[in-house]
Amino acid sequence: AMLVHVTPFNALMWDNGATPWRIVEHGVKPLAEPPWTGETERGLVVVNHLAERGRRLGLDVFQDVERQLPLTLVGMASEALGGAGEVPQLELPGVMAAHRFFFNPIRYTSLGLAVIEAMMAGLPIVGLATTELATVIRNGENGYVDTRIDRLVDTMKRLLADPGLARAWGERARFAALERFNIGRFVDDWVAVFDEAVSS
Repeated sequence: AMLVHVTPFNALMWDNGATPWRIVEHGVKPLAEPPWTGETERGLVVVNHLAERGRRLGLDVFQDVERQLPLTLVGMASEALGGAGEVPQLELPGVMAAHRFFFNPIRYTSLGLAVIEAMMAGLPIVGLATTELATVIRNGENGYVDTRIDRLVDTMKRLLADPGLARAWGERARFAALERFNIGRFVDDWVAVFDEAVSS
């Protein structure tokens, strides 16, 4: 048996016991590659069933920030919070590319695929400096992460006021995602795991 984790954070936090383990990080193939425009002067939040999933997924964080600046919430059952509902997968890259930045209010998840998809669409990322996100985002380069909500809000207000800054951070976010989470690397890593498991 071999245990495969999707992030180094998971490998660190999970009690693997005596089971051998490896890490195969996410691999994402962009469904479409629309150019980032950031013309919608809002932040985008993508969380399914946020109203039901509550604090762990950052419901309180989302509501706090939404009172201070414009956010668009999409995802299954997001209408319960005044959101835009579920966006079909093939349409999501275009919706992402129109927004100024991506905000991730989630306290605890290893690394959401929506974050990587947003990076690949050229959005700067703002979020909580928790779990694996803290190793993906470099402050002032491709986004901003912190555990202080007021600093996140200040950063989002800067991005709303300065589309040039958002574009620059978003371009570096896209480059970082294509380098670290490209589908070719993902396939190669899984082939190596399978080879090791079969040979042992």
